[in-house]
Amino acid sequence: MSADCWAKITVHACPSEYLDEVKGLLENEEFEGLPDGDEPISLGETYARYECYSDLAETISDALGEISDDIAHAVTCGWGSDYSGFVIRYHPSLGKFEATLDGDGQVVFTIEEIVEMRTLDDEAFDLASGRPWLAAFEAASGDDPTTDATSAAAVLTPEAVR
Repeated sequence: MSADCWAKITVHACPSEYLDEVKGLLENEEFEGLPDGDEPISLGETYARYECYSDLAETISDALGEISDDIAHAVTCGWGSDYSGFVIRYHPSLGKFEATLDGDGQVVFTIEEIVEMRTLDDEAFDLASGRPWLAAFEAASGDDPTTDATSAAAVLTPEAVR
């Protein structure tokens, strides 16, 4: 584990009965910008933690899943640094999408992944690229989900890699 990275989380959808528990989790993990007092977190709002351990994205995503499988979220670690980071996106209807990010927060696909993606039908290609999560987050929050972790998957098409 390393303390030289940082993390961002955006909860895009959450049943209201779990908002306090989610806020408590983020407080325990020392995320900044959380509402004061009894005020709940805001869906679609991004909260950050600086100087965190490198597997915080996985820890937070797993903990949210333990609270409820109905919490749609995106967690990034290491985004905006000069080394690769990591993103986990979860939506109840899609499951989990995990990807490596470059220093600008763009999803990075290996040559092997791109070669594999070339063989997929359009629906499987979309899932492999991560686009359905971005669309689901946008529908849930009404915000552009690419503002917290811009994704090459948002512009990647099956035709572009074939």
